[in-house]
Order: sequence, then C-alpha cells, then structure tokens
Amino acid sequence: MVPLRSLTNDYYLVNEDEFTIIGRRLGRRFRLGDRVRVRVVSVEIETMRIDFEVT
Repeated sequence: MVPLRSLTNDYYLVNEDEFTIIGRRLGRRFRLGDRVRVRVVSVEIETMRIDFEVT
C-alpha cells in the first residue's frame, strides 16, 4: 500500500470515477494499474502489512 500522505510534493485530488489521483499544483497523475517505483517504508508482521512510498 502507498498511503496518500506519503506523497508530500503536492496536494492530490482523488477522482473515484477514473480510479485516479491528480496533483493539484504539478498535475502528476497516478492511475490504478500504473507502474511506479516504490521503496519499503515499514513492515508489520503481526498485521501482515507493508507500507511503501513512491520514489
């Protein structure tokens, strides 16, 4: 999972109809299914959760 709060370079708006988030200032767009490069931020073995951030 990549939490939206980890995308700190812009304010992102969610477009649920198109499964997209769009940066308000820079216009960077992420769509469901896009390839992105990520880095592991945290792992919680008890809850089987892995958090990532976009690099």
